[in-house]
Amino acid sequence: MRFLVCTQPIIGHVEPGLVIAEALRARGHEVAWYTGRCVRGRIEAAGFEVFGIERAFDYDGADMTRSFPERAGLEGIADIKFIV
Repeated sequence: MRFLVCTQPIIGHVEPGLVIAEALRARGHEVAWYTGRCVRGRIEAAGFEVFGIERAFDYDGADMTRSFPERAGLEGIADIKFIV
């Protein structure tokens, strides 16, 4: 069977996915990944093919306010609500 793992390009989303992807591969399945450029190296280092985001916004999570300027100035619950 073939699987495509799709995650936000944030390492906190990738790492748990790698556990699942590695378990699938260990069971003989073919696994590839769809995500952003900033986590590509980590996924490829684990031996998975990566298909990069092409039509959606490929943000890197390093500067969320730059990527999402409407987040600027939000704190506490307001910031958490924006993120969710």
